[in-house]
Amino acid sequence: MKAKRTNKRLGGFRYFRTKAQILDYMKVPAKRKLQWIEEMYQFNRRVARGNPTIAKIQEKFRRGEI
Repeated sequence: MKAKRTNKRLGGFRYFRTKAQILDYMKVPAKRKLQWIEEMYQFNRRVARGNPTIAKIQEKFRRGEI
């Protein structure tokens, strides 16, 4: 399966996972997945959003400019 290319004008990004990677992820308990999401949220809130430079970079990334 080939990765799909994103049109930069649409913004964001795309990636793909193999069937084996998806099956491995399915083995991870839901509680651990939720913990990871919470950890990433807290990291982004404390570090990235608190820094205007990083916030600008993230916004450009979301818009597909970088």
